Order: sequence, then structure tokens, then C-alpha cells
Amino acid sequence: MTQSILKRAAIAVAMVGAFGAASAATYDFGVLSTTKSFSDIQVAGNFSDDFKFTVGTQPGVLGGIVGLDLLGDLTVQHRFGMGTLPIWGAWSTSALVPSDDVGAFSYSKTISGLSAGQTYWFGVKGTATQAAYSVTLAPVPEPETYALLLSGLALMSTIARRRKTVAPKVGA
Repeated sequence: MTQSILKRAAIAVAMVGAFGAASAATYDFGVLSTTKSFSDIQVAGNFSDDFKFTVGTQPGVLGGIVGLDLLGDLTVQHRFGMGTLPIWGAWSTSALVPSDDVGAFSYSKTISGLSAGQTYWFGVKGTATQAAYSVTLAPVPEPETYALLLSGLALMSTIARRRKTVAPKVGA
């Protein structure tokens, strides 16, 4: 009799544990030379997902999370790490919260000064009754690249302006 009660209790605990267990997944973006994303990641309960990528030729990355809280409360934190086996930074202190009544949320951050060929990680964890989100990573050049581009455009416009004022007038 006592064994039967213990068996039932053990089965009940196992079932509760199975339904409340945390889900964890690792997604590999590969070499990040163009914009890449993982879409419609479904989560319920506790979740912890890691996104691995290797930097291509651009030394910066723009990361973004977009999601929809389908039912209940949602909390999300993120962190950044580097290395083949990640050396993680601290989890963010501010949780992502829905930005409107529907429960849509988004977050983006640019990370610069990355080394080409180095492996980096982006981690997301939280709790949700039911939610879905997508993660997108895009290579972004350093500000010096933009400065060089703008100075080139300024030089070209100066040259075009000089050619316009120096051109002889026809019929004069």
C-alpha cells in the first residue's frame, strides 16, 4: 500500500516536472556575412536559447529580437558572450516587456569592435505562458566606414559643383 502511494507520488512529480521543464536550444547562424534570422521560435514556460555566430568581414553586428506574447506574462533577458565555448557577460537587468496591448515586443542592439573569424554568442532566457519570437543578426560596418563613405560623397559633390561652374556657356 505504501509503495503504491509512493509510486503514484513519484509519477505525479515526474509529470509536473515534465510540463514545467525548461526548454533550451542552440541555434547556429554560421559565418555572418549577410543578414540571417531564425523565425517563429515558439516558447512556453521557462526557456533559454543561445544563438552562435562567427563574424565575417564586418566588425560590427546589429542584433534584433521581435516577438509576440500570445498568452500571459512574458519576461525576457539577454546576454552576450564570445569564444568556442562561450565566456558569457551578465544577463541584462531590464526585461523586455510588451510595447502595446497586443503583446508585441522588440529589442535591438548594435555591438561593435568584433574580430573577424571570432565566434560570438547571443543568449535569451525568460518565462512565458505562450509566446513566439524571431532573432535577426546583420553585419554592420564600424563608424569609420561610414565616415569614409560620407567624405567620399562630399568630395564627389565638390568635384561635380566645380565642373558645373567652370563649364563654358554655349552661344556667349
